[in-house]
Amino acid sequence: MLSIRKIKLMRVMTPILKYKLTRYAFSAKLLVLLLFAYHIPGMGGEGGGPKFVLMRLEDIGPGGQYASLDQLGKLRAVLEYLRDEHVTYHLAVVPRWIDLPVNGGRYDVQLDQSEDPYVAAYQKVLHQAVRARAILGMHGYTHQVGNDRRDDDQHESGIGNEFNVPGVEETMSVSYAEKRLKEGLSILNNAGLKPQFWEAPHYRSTHLQDEVFRSYFGLNYQADVQTKSKSPVAQYVNRRINGYGASTLGSAYVPTPFDYIPNNKDEKVIVDRVGKSNNIASFYYHPFMEFKYLVPVTDRSGEPMLRDGIPEYRYPDSSRSQLQKLVFSLRAKGYSFYSIQDYVPFTPAHSVPLPSGGSKLLVEDANGDGQKDFMFWDPETGDISVREGHFQGLRNEPQAPFTVWAHVDYINGATAAVSGKSADGPCSFWTIHPSGQLDRYGSDGHHFSLVRSWKIDGGMWNSLYTLRLPGGDILLAGLTQDRMQLHGWLIHEGNLKVLNPYQFNFEYYM
Repeated sequence: MLSIRKIKLMRVMTPILKYKLTRYAFSAKLLVLLLFAYHIPGMGGEGGGPKFVLMRLEDIGPGGQYASLDQLGKLRAVLEYLRDEHVTYHLAVVPRWIDLPVNGGRYDVQLDQSEDPYVAAYQKVLHQAVRARAILGMHGYTHQVGNDRRDDDQHESGIGNEFNVPGVEETMSVSYAEKRLKEGLSILNNAGLKPQFWEAPHYRSTHLQDEVFRSYFGLNYQADVQTKSKSPVAQYVNRRINGYGASTLGSAYVPTPFDYIPNNKDEKVIVDRVGKSNNIASFYYHPFMEFKYLVPVTDRSGEPMLRDGIPEYRYPDSSRSQLQKLVFSLRAKGYSFYSIQDYVPFTPAHSVPLPSGGSKLLVEDANGDGQKDFMFWDPETGDISVREGHFQGLRNEPQAPFTVWAHVDYINGATAAVSGKSADGPCSFWTIHPSGQLDRYGSDGHHFSLVRSWKIDGGMWNSLYTLRLPGGDILLAGLTQDRMQLHGWLIHEGNLKVLNPYQFNFEYYM
């Protein structure tokens, strides 16, 4: 929601924004922002806000109910149904599948064994799902324990526990957890898959193992079992973790208080519960339960058809499966399918150390790689330093050091701002001096160099702001050091136009 302070700033800047802006356009923008803020789902349960559900497809891995190309074709049909229905969903993926059959032998398949046609096909199905906006997460490493067959079936992936297994001491150690976490991440990375969340098999782990998992993942699709295993809504852990890669801070937990649909139940287990509590409507589903509803796609001669080397299946037109009835019934009640990234508006991710002192933090994509970078103008040395952001990897991977991209002498009363991509490069660094000079420095991806200078009225400055307008013009606003005046300049085709300043009746603070 917009704060009164920000609304006041927008109002007082109206004289500056009058170029190419009308009162109606300004009001429309405010309405859009207010509506957007209203539609961000709250972190509570179903007590208020939009009606939504979260659905996770459980135990997706290269074995078990998906151990053949034929079964993989059925899984693909389920995922494509969800895609075609515009259903947002999550994939809880087990990177390595192990089983020890009763008749001897060993089943052991990893998702990075690309030379295996079955695994290569599995990778393709998962990549297609992610491209269709499925949210993929990591569900343990093997989701089982040990190398020997057990009477309780804990040796089999998808059935067994993996961490904090009673009677198996090694499964309770931190080193065991981190080793398996790294091995699973390596498999997914080799397969070209990046997990967005973590889920411990059967939600079992120790307190110290959870610190390992949190250091790698800021988003956990389960309850924080150490504090409240049956939490009805999201939980936050606001602690810094050191010792497992780069230091990280904070993590979020999204529980599944609606559990799942057992084999002997139907979609009403979920549908009949929504709207009747303050619990978040979050649940998981095993997609192999859909397989009995699917029929093979055949050619004119009745022969089964293949697509990308995988048998093709479809839902029949005459009946509705359990998943189809679930989707239809929830939507009939006015519910939408959201992702956990919709539900948690801010995912705790990388922790970037910043330099101390009086330097002002500026954030923009300085090198053009599509990721935000951090920039400082050091008032003591005059160095403009950039720490390039690398946020595509794991959150505990170290960030690049600060490097000097330019040197501009700093004078008391000067200030700076940044703007995004333009014809001059991926980013511009703007400085304004008390002597009455406005400078624009363009980025070549590695350094800033002076592009253009303009003469303006001199004065002492507190801060500088930039706004790119349609058509490429740049609007700049400078707040005087006493915070009593807001000056404006419009850059159009390289020429500077001075806008009428605004006089505050009070000392303004951002």
